[in-house]
Amino acid sequence: MAETKQAVKGIVIGGIIGAAAALLLAPKSGKELRKDIRVRYSSVQDRTKQLVSDAGSKTLELAQQVGRKTADLADKTRSIVAGVQEEIQEQGAKALDSVRNGSMVHDFKDMQKMGKEMKQMKTESELEEDGLVNDPIQNR
Repeated sequence: MAETKQAVKGIVIGGIIGAAAALLLAPKSGKELRKDIRVRYSSVQDRTKQLVSDAGSKTLELAQQVGRKTADLADKTRSIVAGVQEEIQEQGAKALDSVRNGSMVHDFKDMQKMGKEMKQMKTESELEEDGLVNDPIQNR
């Protein structure tokens, strides 16, 4: 915005100086010179108004684009956060259920796998026959 003001200011000052130099250096009568100055001043004034209007329109357009992109980014961020919250809640609920159940398995497939592993384990009497001692932690 500051750059646009500087550019407009430079154009106006440059136009006025150029017009004044051209008018003052041209060999004309006072009446013709004043008329030319009014015409040139009016022309510079019209161009300045148009530049200011264009700069305002572009600034408004840019602000609207920034607003739309910001809103889109905020929507995406909300969506991601909601997804992460949902995932955390689901995982937390699963962990809590597991703790509440005190279960070593979480589903039927795990239960089948554990059953097969347990079938392959030796009983206490089989361990004694082999001269081994049963795990004391599991006999509490």
